[in-house]
Parts: sequence; structure tokens; C-alpha cells
Amino acid sequence: MSRLIILLLLFSCGQQADKLDSATMTDNKDSDLYGLLDQLPLLKTPLTFSSNNQTIKLSLGVKRNELTSKISRIITDFNVLGKVYQTEEFIAIVSVIREDNSTPVLTTYDKTGKEIDSFFMYPPNQDYYSTNNITLNESKEISSIDSVLTRQKNKKRIGKISSADSLNVTKKIFRINDKGEIERIR
Repeated sequence: MSRLIILLLLFSCGQQADKLDSATMTDNKDSDLYGLLDQLPLLKTPLTFSSNNQTIKLSLGVKRNELTSKISRIITDFNVLGKVYQTEEFIAIVSVIREDNSTPVLTTYDKTGKEIDSFFMYPPNQDYYSTNNITLNESKEISSIDSVLTRQKNKKRIGKISSADSLNVTKKIFRINDKGEIERIR
């Protein structure tokens, strides 16, 4: 019976060590990420993105090198362009979605390398004519101008009625607060 208790204790201690190693590995990955993001060049603001540009030129930011390769192993869905803001509390980076190389994303990370918030600059899967202009300002404000052109088709649905076009323009202002959270202010 005492051998069974000893075996159970050894087994449970081994499982606890495995859990600690797994948690330590995750923490190391996150802290490694912060260290890598810290090395990114600071992109000059104001920085403007427009959905009229089908592909964002990756020359805007970091050239593909060892640093970006290391970051890509941790952040697998994005190509990093560079950091835009850095404070004592967070780093904000701009990336593009790897699959389409045209949708910019602003993401904030805390000192431990954990994601705080993200802001996808263009709406996904648009079924209408839309132009999005996003400007990242030096003051950590994000200006978003979204213009939507709606066109009506004629009764046979093979042509457009140009006199029935309508344009709707929406302006929104966001800000990155002191905690690295992205909030709408207007």
C-alpha cells in the first residue's frame, strides 16, 4: 500500500512539473515576443492606409529578415510592418493579414508580450463599393473615414441606374488609451 502511495505522489509531482514547464514555455514565448517587437523600427506617423490600394507595400516597414522571421513564428497570421507606438505600458504594431497582404491590423501588446487589443482597419468581405481611409496619428488617435457607394440595378438586373447612386460617408475617431486598449471616442 505504501508503494502505491509513493507511486501516486511521484506521478502527481511529475504532472505538476509538466504543467509548470508548459506555463514557463508560454511565458517565455510571450516575453520573447515583446523583446522582438521592441527591436522593430518605429514607423513615422501620421500613417495613412486606404482600401483603394489593393496591396500594401511591405517596403513600408520591416524588410523580411531574421527578426521578422522570429516574429512570424510567434504571430503566425500576420506580416509585421513595424511598431507605431511604444509607451511604458504597451507596444502597438501594424501588420497585414498574411493571406491577403492588403488588410492592415493595429495590435497592442503589454510588457509580457500578451495581446491587449487589435483593430482591423478595413471591414471584411464587403459586398458593396466601399473605400476606407485610416490615419494613425502621432497622438495615438485613429481617424477612420468609410465611404460607401450604393448602386441600384435596373429591373432586368443587367445595368446600373447611375442617377440612383447614393454615397454615405462615416467618420469615426478611435484612440489607444494608456492601457493599450483601442476605444472609440467619436
